[in-house]
Amino acid sequence: MANFLKNAFHDMKESAKRQHEIDKANFEATKMESSIAVGKAKRKAEQEQQLEAALARKKAAQEQYDAAKGKK
Repeated sequence: MANFLKNAFHDMKESAKRQHEIDKANFEATKMESSIAVGKAKRKAEQEQQLEAALARKKAAQEQYDAAKGKK
């Protein structure tokens, strides 16, 4: 019985140790994924989308302006 408990506690300790290593690796991966380089690339892509949307709005507004001006 003592050996059983000793082995069970040893297995739990090893399992906890492995889980800690997994958690640590996942944390480091997440940290690296949200690094400056990744953040810059994400911000650049967002800015490009915003620019495209703004240019489309500008074009539509210009067309409306030209149409209104032509009607008068």
